[in-house]
Amino acid sequence: MTDKRKRDLSAIHASKNNLKMSDDTYRLMLKNLTGKDSAGKMDQAERTKVLRHLKKLGAGKPQQKKAEYPGKPHNLENEPMLQKIEAQLADLKLPWSYADAIAKRMFKIDKVAWLKTTKQLSAVITALTKEQERCEEAEQ
Repeated sequence: MTDKRKRDLSAIHASKNNLKMSDDTYRLMLKNLTGKDSAGKMDQAERTKVLRHLKKLGAGKPQQKKAEYPGKPHNLENEPMLQKIEAQLADLKLPWSYADAIAKRMFKIDKVAWLKTTKQLSAVITALTKEQERCEEAEQ
């Protein structure tokens, strides 16, 4: 087996997996494109045709990572007050969208990360502190 053939077959199978294609769908695609149901039976031109088709389907594109915490501000490391808000949200087991809603309600600004003044961020921290106190009272 030549190196080029090995690379092509490897790329075809990796693309199949990347696209999460079922075996039946994969074989049907091969059959429609080349008349063959196995990449191993194809010549160079057929493998190239399949690889181009898989690329059009989105194979090889980096998968977007899902955010660990959706809505988490990108400027979190630079802003200690946002870190405090993050700790409060974690304590309350609430998403960032909760703090965003507070910012929207109090200041008509869609995201807590977009708040500009210390006074605004302090107000959000105060609101979350009151929510923490309510939760503690409810537990007792």
